Amino acid sequence: MNTNSVQQKKAGQTNSTAGSSVTDIDIGRRPAPPQVRRFLSVYTKEGEYPIAEHPLLGIDVAALQDLFEQPRDNPMYDVYPVSEAQAERLRAHVDQPIDLQAYDYFVECYAE
Repeated sequence: MNTNSVQQKKAGQTNSTAGSSVTDIDIGRRPAPPQVRRFLSVYTKEGEYPIAEHPLLGIDVAALQDLFEQPRDNPMYDVYPVSEAQAERLRAHVDQPIDLQAYDYFVECYAE
């Protein structure tokens, strides 16, 4: 058996198709997309790293697109600074007060 055959066998692959089944990869199935979590990050006025993150509760991406004037095809994976008008609408969706006089806020996300 040559080196490639040994490596293929260890990986569950063979060159023969007669009577074999795909065991390692299920062709035609796509992995589920990652779950995107959106949150409000808090920064000190002079800081470059967040000091807190608060989950955004009960608001979907379509509502955020409207709030930040983004087109529907924008999945909003970027970081968005929060203005006073936007903070007013976001206050109902976080469990902490928003104080734009003391801190800078951004809507951010991560995938799980």
